[in-house]
Amino acid sequence: MKNETAYLLNQCHLGAQMAVGSIDSVIGQVRDRELRDHLQDGRSIHAKLEKETADLLRRMGKEPEKPGLMAEKMSQIKTEVQMRLHPGDATVAALMTDGCHMGIKTLARQLNRHMTADIQSREITRRMIGAEDQMA
Repeated sequence: MKNETAYLLNQCHLGAQMAVGSIDSVIGQVRDRELRDHLQDGRSIHAKLEKETADLLRRMGKEPEKPGLMAEKMSQIKTEVQMRLHPGDATVAALMTDGCHMGIKTLARQLNRHMTADIQSREITRRMIGAEDQMA
């Protein structure tokens, strides 16, 4: 159960880190105030979840993981290429929506696979899925 809990918390932590990084990489290019506000709200929620999961993992004696270098670079490259080919708010919105859908799918799969994780980690995972859904 402890390993399942740590794994689920770490998946949420990684997802929150990726979300914050993705938002940070595009928010400076957003022109629409409503979209910018929505991204800032999403960033705030994901940053809180990132901190919460890191704190819980450390209390368990685990150090939170960082996203894999390959995953980070692939995300950066995709974002940069899309923004160069199609600069604008519509591209930012599409990139964020795609990322959120991927996050929802990944976290829902992990939640279903790790049902013996403790209640708190499963609830945090549900909150993270909700945050991703709200962002999308």
